[in-house]
Amino acid sequence: MSLKSALRKRFKPARPKLASYNRRLPFDGDAGVHIAIVGSERRGLAGHGKTRPDRYFPKFEYGAIKAGATVAFYQTPGLLMQSLHIHDGRPLAIIFLYSEEITEDPIQDYPPEATMRLLEQRPRTIVYNSPAIARKIAEKPVTNRILTDAGIDVPRMSSRADTPLFSNTITGTMQPTSVVAQGSTVDHARYNTELIDTRVEVDGREYFVLLRAICAGCRVLDVLARCRPVEDHSPSVHGLDTPLDPYLLNSIHHQHVQPRLDEIRNLCAKLGSTLGPALYGHDILLSRDGRLPVCEVGFKFDAASFTDHLWPISSELDFMRGAFLYDLAEDCARVVAESAKNECV
Repeated sequence: MSLKSALRKRFKPARPKLASYNRRLPFDGDAGVHIAIVGSERRGLAGHGKTRPDRYFPKFEYGAIKAGATVAFYQTPGLLMQSLHIHDGRPLAIIFLYSEEITEDPIQDYPPEATMRLLEQRPRTIVYNSPAIARKIAEKPVTNRILTDAGIDVPRMSSRADTPLFSNTITGTMQPTSVVAQGSTVDHARYNTELIDTRVEVDGREYFVLLRAICAGCRVLDVLARCRPVEDHSPSVHGLDTPLDPYLLNSIHHQHVQPRLDEIRNLCAKLGSTLGPALYGHDILLSRDGRLPVCEVGFKFDAASFTDHLWPISSELDFMRGAFLYDLAEDCARVVAESAKNECV
């Protein structure tokens, strides 16, 4: 045995403490529908960058009760399987909470394959955020090809800069991006697509705009517009780039988002039916030529970091009052409960 192996055996790394959640409402085994929210073996019911459990879960529990359902929380898939019998005889919706991003760490957050095989065989059960869906959305080129095959508008991938390209990392969010000038060398280890013009003008000033649609399966729960000034010289738009300007955000919503909500709902319904049941954040480009290309998909329960950013001007954003109250958590519980009932029809 090598010295390195001996040291590893003797000094095993301490397992991080699993995040938990102290439920607000009692579990009702007699409820018509059961919903299980399940954390990961590595991190438990941590937010994973997908939600703020302390804010989201209480409203989700309340929404579930109004929909005739009850919620059980499990720190890990293993704990779910130990208690699976308490859900016998009821439609069951299982929502896994973890990050879809693939890392080099051998201990993935993904639910174990053996667990998934057992759940797939279980009657009257629908699973949200399955590893099968995670693998479809973990790498942007894979997602692009799946959506292209389904006839969904996405930015066209390219290996040559015959026109300007937008270059991003293959996996991950909030990563460095760049614009590849026409005729320049292309880094084939990155995700390179056509550059979509997302500029919108408000009172003589231009902004790059990105829409984030929060969805439960095929149903849209909320659509939020993010933007940044063109003079920032970056078409990559994140929530924290958005100016704290109520007039600007209200204008973009009422002029460019509200009139296209039916289009956005139809697009998200097609995304949900193509990819499968999950809680999604779909990033949609508001193209200047009228297109709505989908540039990125990830697991998302809410838009917590964005609402935190906008909190100082929250009272002046007339289209976001429900977001600050986490109404989408109640709406999500209703949609999930309905899907569990329909799964068992």
